[in-house]
Amino acid sequence: MAESAAASPNLRVGMLYCKTDTKHVIDSPLEAIVESLSTTPAPDILLAPEWFFVPEQDFYTPRQYARLRRRLEKATDDIESLVIPGTIARLDEEGNYLNTALVLCGGKTLLEYSKRRDGGDSSFAVSHQRDWQEGTKKGVFSWQD
Repeated sequence: MAESAAASPNLRVGMLYCKTDTKHVIDSPLEAIVESLSTTPAPDILLAPEWFFVPEQDFYTPRQYARLRRRLEKATDDIESLVIPGTIARLDEEGNYLNTALVLCGGKTLLEYSKRRDGGDSSFAVSHQRDWQEGTKKGVFSWQD
């Protein structure tokens, strides 16, 4: 019998396991991502849970979010791993709350996806006197064909 021409790849998947919710702040989430990517060999895919990036104060401001995004891109520069570092509790330019996941590889953001369905996000927003803004993009992206 002939073997299949395209064998399925063996992927190393890393998952950051921790308790997350809207009231639980993770200490140094960016450093946890960087440390996980520094293992040898690095995982092919690294995932963190929802609400991994929830600051102690209100939410990430647009400026703080842009800085965090750049730092995550830099952390994935020269790495072929697919990184989905959980979601980020952030504000848009109008002051509305979004729950956003980035998909990164090789120093680039492949997708910026904000949740389109309410899984507690509207209550989280109200607890901070904010409105929840649902996302509009579909969560589809390409990675390594």
